[in-house]
Amino acid sequence: MLPFLGSLPKKKAEEMVPRNTMMWRKSSFCSDNACVEVAFDGDVVALRDGKNPNLAELRFTRTEWVEFVRGVEKDEFRPF
Repeated sequence: MLPFLGSLPKKKAEEMVPRNTMMWRKSSFCSDNACVEVAFDGDVVALRDGKNPNLAELRFTRTEWVEFVRGVEKDEFRPF
């Protein structure tokens, strides 16, 4: 299990925090607002555009997010 996901409490969909009260984070490497932001809410991982935070976010399950992060760490998304 990835360490940043291990201690998150699980929530049912109806208990999800409204998007305007979610705690959004971005990389410490981000020098401007042109970065993707992420928020965790129980079994939901939400992503949004840091430049346009009022647009709809993408939502993934915790499992989908873990698999995506593992793929990035393994460099599985190279086009060639």
